Amino acid sequence: MHPTQLILTADEVRTLAAQPQRLVGLGVYFQGFYGSASDAGAITSAEAVAGDVSFVVHLEDGRVIRDNRLSRAFGGLRATFLINGKVHGRPYLDELLAIATTRDILATAAKTAEVATYAARMQAAADQFVGVRFGVFAVTKGKLKARVHYSLDNRVDGRACVTIYDRDYGDDLHGIIPTGYENNTDSMIDYFDRGRVVLFEGHPLYQPARERAISNAARRK
Repeated sequence: MHPTQLILTADEVRTLAAQPQRLVGLGVYFQGFYGSASDAGAITSAEAVAGDVSFVVHLEDGRVIRDNRLSRAFGGLRATFLINGKVHGRPYLDELLAIATTRDILATAAKTAEVATYAARMQAAADQFVGVRFGVFAVTKGKLKARVHYSLDNRVDGRACVTIYDRDYGDDLHGIIPTGYENNTDSMIDYFDRGRVVLFEGHPLYQPARERAISNAARRK
């Protein structure tokens, strides 16, 4: 059946809020957006939350979409999900859960390998980082000094990090922390970018930089 929008009345939403388990097994079609692929799947769990229903969707490619709301304010599942006309039970739901579990295990293994590779590469360059000090407004190494500001955990993938930004348009920070330094300036189009260094767990400077960033954030409160 071609996917259709599910539009519910206020009474229907109230009924489902009293019996959220009725949503489990409902087949859905996820409408991809911003580069996220579309896919089919099903609602695998649901619970009542303050008069609405919170539910979890598992897709056939292993993705899990959590914290969805079936709310009167949004007229049902019409924003992100379409209904495919099927009500699924076992073994389909078990298969969706197994695929998602496998996906998580592989992602964790890949992340562990990535962290280990990164740490080994940074340790190999550890001699570059000797003498680096993180001040409130500057990073120094001997007579070298770069005016900077710090940012914590600002990546869209959620990976913990400390980003150190040059306050100026020069490359002072590059002279202090050359490995991992980035600057996307393109003088051909008159675009100038301040440089930055992103430090992840496993980097010899990660912990002292993080402590400085946290301390700076506390000062601003």
